[in-house]
Amino acid sequence: MPAELDRPPGIPFTGRQRELHRLLDAVERASGVGSGPVGSVLVVAGEPGIGKTALLRRSLAEARRRGAIAVSSCAVEGEWQPPYGCWAELLHQVHADGPVDVAGIVAGLGPSGALLTQLAPALGTDAPTPDGAHSVAVSLPPEQERLRLFDATARFLGAVAAIRPLVIAVDDLQWADVDSLALLRFVARSCARSGVVVLGLYRHRGEEIGAALAEFLERLRRESAAEELVLGGWSPAEVGDHLAATGGAAVPGAVVTAVHAATAGNPFFVTELWRHLVESGRLRLRDQRWSTDFSIAELGIPDSVRHVVGRRIAALDRPSRHLLTAAAAFTGPFTLSGLAPLVDVDEPALLDALDAAMAAGLVQTAPQCPGYVFSHAIVRYAVLDRLNPDRVARLHRAVARSLESTGGAAAELAYQYHASAGVPGAEPGVRWCLAAAERAAAGAGHAMAARYLAMAVDIAPVAERAGLLCRLALAQVDAAALDDAERTGRAALDALAAGGADDVATVAFLSRFAAALKDAGAPAGRWVPLVDAGLRLVGDVRDLAWARLTLLQERVRPIEVGRLRLGGWLGVDEDAARLAREVGDEDDAARSFEPFDVRDPAGTAHVLASTRRWRSPTARLRGLDVAARDLMYRQGDVRAGAVVLTELLAESERVGSLHGRAEALTQLALCQSLLGELDTADRTWSAAGAVVAALGPDHRLHVVAEIALGAILGYLRGSAPWHRLGEHAERLATQPGATAAPLGFTLGSFSVLAHCLAGDRGPAERMLVELVDGMEQVRPDTYLLNGGAWCVAAGVWELGDSPFVPRLRRLVDRLLDAGVSAGPARSLELAAARLAGLDGDVDGATAWFTRARSVLTAGGQRPMCAIVDRDEALLAQRHGRRAPALREAALAAFGRLGMTGWMRDDPAAPIGTDVLTAREAEVLRLLAEGRTNREIAELLVVAEPTVRRHVANIYRKLGIRNRAEATGYALRRAAPPG
Repeated sequence: MPAELDRPPGIPFTGRQRELHRLLDAVERASGVGSGPVGSVLVVAGEPGIGKTALLRRSLAEARRRGAIAVSSCAVEGEWQPPYGCWAELLHQVHADGPVDVAGIVAGLGPSGALLTQLAPALGTDAPTPDGAHSVAVSLPPEQERLRLFDATARFLGAVAAIRPLVIAVDDLQWADVDSLALLRFVARSCARSGVVVLGLYRHRGEEIGAALAEFLERLRRESAAEELVLGGWSPAEVGDHLAATGGAAVPGAVVTAVHAATAGNPFFVTELWRHLVESGRLRLRDQRWSTDFSIAELGIPDSVRHVVGRRIAALDRPSRHLLTAAAAFTGPFTLSGLAPLVDVDEPALLDALDAAMAAGLVQTAPQCPGYVFSHAIVRYAVLDRLNPDRVARLHRAVARSLESTGGAAAELAYQYHASAGVPGAEPGVRWCLAAAERAAAGAGHAMAARYLAMAVDIAPVAERAGLLCRLALAQVDAAALDDAERTGRAALDALAAGGADDVATVAFLSRFAAALKDAGAPAGRWVPLVDAGLRLVGDVRDLAWARLTLLQERVRPIEVGRLRLGGWLGVDEDAARLAREVGDEDDAARSFEPFDVRDPAGTAHVLASTRRWRSPTARLRGLDVAARDLMYRQGDVRAGAVVLTELLAESERVGSLHGRAEALTQLALCQSLLGELDTADRTWSAAGAVVAALGPDHRLHVVAEIALGAILGYLRGSAPWHRLGEHAERLATQPGATAAPLGFTLGSFSVLAHCLAGDRGPAERMLVELVDGMEQVRPDTYLLNGGAWCVAAGVWELGDSPFVPRLRRLVDRLLDAGVSAGPARSLELAAARLAGLDGDVDGATAWFTRARSVLTAGGQRPMCAIVDRDEALLAQRHGRRAPALREAALAAFGRLGMTGWMRDDPAAPIGTDVLTAREAEVLRLLAEGRTNREIAELLVVAEPTVRRHVANIYRKLGIRNRAEATGYALRRAAPPG
């Protein structure tokens, strides 16, 4: 615990009872009283001096008394702070204050734990992994490295909170670096599941809130349901209580009223004004009571807290004022040795000056490191207010030279040189900016690294600017600041051209920059022009630079059909792929394997064999991902796909890749569901959702996890919010640019399936008009076309009829003739059976059902086998026949597998004969026809309230929630009319 928060504060705690109770309620929820632990996110805002830190002190003390581990840190003003500095302090405190096996928790994180020990060595640098080996963090691309650190921090805090309630607080968020804010957001998103209480405090005056903090707060409110507490000033009564407690005796009411009016109850201003009135002799303690010989008008109350502080500074002797002036140039803690070269006095006089400043309450010892700090930022601002800008700049330059002679930190030197850029001769600061950037990047502080590089650009000689701009653009991509990166990239290209850079250097930058933007999930419009520009410079040369640029290309044939923008994959450039494998490194070879490409089982085996030889973590992760997607989406072998995905998950855990974990968990949940492990799949899906949430908002796994996986699990369970899923998928499918890649077929087809299962025939058929046209324009082996055809056939089958059946039947026949499987659902034979049945070809449908059952049984897909039995029994019913053996086999399998929704859809009975009365069954049929309650009442010659009662009974008995689900139920049961 920092010293200033651990010791009893000098200012009495006054008021704030409502806010204190709300904070402590969050601690109670984290304790799991009456239920499981539930975390919370609270943000406390207020103007400078309003008492945020005092509230924090009292809250943490009370939380500890209630058995929680309560830790805090404070962001520091200025650019000098180390990356994640406030987080390093928090983790050190958890280690010091928490009576838990911290080293064991860190060891359980595997290699990711090594990142935490780099950030906070006290957590256990030598902690072994569970198998006895020592964890070593494997190098990953910057964005993955950053997410790995975030994930490790969240998991560590969650593990601590599982033992004892945990409160973590960060004060002065307005000064926090972008990386620390991003980590706080990540932890806040996961705190509800982990039982961690996250508390952030910041100044809410407009000039204090920069763009980074504003964006952080907006996202925090949206993502974490953060509760915000805004502190106001004390009431007059609270001001009186505070002054009496501070002075040890009652204060005249008129004085209290005047002080409250002047300060608006701001606690810091109240305290400083009280000190001013006492020290100036305007208030005196007589007979255990404060009194004054002045009228209120004559008390001379200043009109702002800075004026109060300014008067106290002016009252100091000259050496003390010089000391404060020199100290104000430091944005963080300062030391006596650092001040000595800046103040023209001997050491004894300097010590006297420091004592005087501390006695005046203007300076105090630094809480987290050796040295001193101003007692409040307002004091530092009051000192700087007394100086003109030119004097401030020269003061910063003097500090920079002093720090160079005493071995100051690179980050502080970078800041001081940059702050003195208006004084000629700032160029020596470039090396300190670069050193600070390298240190920040090594600790995954990519936003801070970009900031230091931007400072270097500002003060560098013209000849060095092009190279620095190139580095800055790449660093901004690493920091996920893509807008800034795009602007800097243009400036870098202009500087390269102006400086006469050769084509080789320009092509190298274009290739790296485009690859970085693409891997970071930037829209194609940002990086495709860079690839094109690089290829124009390369010309006819076919070397590794050309291969790298070519492999970045989006080789998709755009297909625009109405609202849909689909895409047909044209295949990887074979010459570029060969060159990358022969001449490039392992990462080049891995990029040459594209998931969209067509590979037979032998080709997939080659990918796996190459992957298992590679040593590069990023190459291995990509290779396993490509092989797993081949097995699932091309070959329909979800059992083999699950094996590779398990390997991908283990590799991702080994190297700490959040992207790899997200991919593996999402696809593994899909495999588990299709293999009949529905409960396991639900748990894996939940875990996948938590990891995918940490990826960028445009990452394709959001579509896979939220729509594709949600729809498949819902389909196999027999229940899902189909109306909402259908609308969501349709909205994404029709967004401009959203379906340029082959994922468009997935979005469109799942939109059709969900609309059909919701009974929304109109939206389903409107989507079919455009989607079927697009499907007919691409090759049979187009990536994800197979799964799209299966989904559309499944949806139309549940509707019971569609004018698109003949076209869909021809499409599926074309795929089967080309030897294409259905993707993860394995059996396009089932789609062929359903479409043949809807087309009136009962014998053809029966033959296809038999083939589908054989294919699915061989693939271990038990849920789909049960659905085949159900569908064949339903086909028999639709044509006036019975299939009791198939019906019983389907019902038994549904029961074993937990497919409860399908058990309600017993195809052997007409609508409602099992649970509904005859009148309820009649109402259900009319609902399915789209009749309103009033129309049904008129047709049945009953009162409208009677119809509403019948509808409510139908919903209750069938376990459905709305008319769409009722319509879907009726259509699936295919009851004969009337």
